[in-house]
Amino acid sequence: MIHKEPLASYLKRRVFLGALGLSEGEPVVFSPLGQGEYNVNYSFIHPRTGKKLVLRINTGSQMHLEDQIGYEFTALQYLVPSGRTPKPLFCDREQGLLVMEWLPGRTLDYKTDMDEAAGILRKKRMERGAVDFDFAECKILLDEKGRPEALVPRERNAATMLIEDFMLAANETVAEDYYWQQIPFLYRTHEKPDEEKIRRFAILINNFGYSLHIGNGEVHPKEIQKLLSRAAGTPEEAMLSRLALRSMKQAKYTTDCVGHFGLAARYYTHFTSPIRRYPDLQIHRIIKENLHGRLGEKRLSHYGKLLPEAAVWTSSRERLAEEAERETEKAKKVQYMERRIGEVFDGVISGISNYGFYVELPDTVEGMVHVSELDGDYYVFDEAHYELVGERTRKRFKLGQPIRVQVVAVDRYLKTIDFLPVREF
Repeated sequence: MIHKEPLASYLKRRVFLGALGLSEGEPVVFSPLGQGEYNVNYSFIHPRTGKKLVLRINTGSQMHLEDQIGYEFTALQYLVPSGRTPKPLFCDREQGLLVMEWLPGRTLDYKTDMDEAAGILRKKRMERGAVDFDFAECKILLDEKGRPEALVPRERNAATMLIEDFMLAANETVAEDYYWQQIPFLYRTHEKPDEEKIRRFAILINNFGYSLHIGNGEVHPKEIQKLLSRAAGTPEEAMLSRLALRSMKQAKYTTDCVGHFGLAARYYTHFTSPIRRYPDLQIHRIIKENLHGRLGEKRLSHYGKLLPEAAVWTSSRERLAEEAERETEKAKKVQYMERRIGEVFDGVISGISNYGFYVELPDTVEGMVHVSELDGDYYVFDEAHYELVGERTRKRFKLGQPIRVQVVAVDRYLKTIDFLPVREF
């Protein structure tokens, strides 16, 4: 069990006795516990404190780690604040031995325990600065002929968030493990925002009474998180979230582990969806070969050549898939609004240019008010403040501004919707 000497002899060692506050000759009775494939476990009562402890001896490593017991010891130290894992007391990495406090087990209660665990993971992620973009999404319901008959808000409920929290934790764990194993791998990376883009974003939000701390030309993701938290529940929330996202770089697949800015994560990959994403499938293949001890020099060389090309290819395919999804949704929304020409809706100005402004409705349908449809004045685009300003009246149309509009035209071919501002009398 202990590779270098018998257990009875080892337990008389000063290093072991001293770590537990025991003297030579003090009676300690060990009782066998359940054994694992790669470990043997005993329980015993500390003769001085009366506390029940567990002695764990590793006989191998399921993860093919040279220091499996050290890995477990570090993990337990990390998880102590959760109160859900035993406190580690002593670890002998050379002998593969660990002593920890006894923690009574109980039956898992899925109604409470999983939600609590997800909450702990979420809190930890938010404390380090992860940015949570919660954009309004809709589900397009089609009839039997494929025609859109309703746009239903897509809810991000407790179950969705729970799954998301566990998924993110799994992806981070796998990425970190394989990074330190130094095995060729595919990572999901999100680089820091471009300095110029983030400065322009900071200037723009200043017009709405918000600020962003930028140090040495860089911004920490926690600053973005704070901004979105301050804007939560305000009319400009969706607009600021969209602008913040546009100021960032796109995530991509790489063979270098450079971290994920948006998640404030040092290690990240896509591991949890192998049936719908090729990178995840490739990761599972690598993990399977590694667990079965088949990653020799030949296979490592194979992946070293394959993965850089796979990273570039899958990143480009992802962009095309996203564009196809956007265009499909746009086409169905245009088709849906064909039956609503003449109807009036309340919306919010979501984009501004020198030729007009875009209005987003609560069901995420977006259309445009052309500058030529703005009566009574000549409107000029103020790029610094993202506003259309009337030269004579000084009337302003700005981002995040609520507005009532009427649907006046749609174009299936161009996938456009035209709005007309409704006069308030």
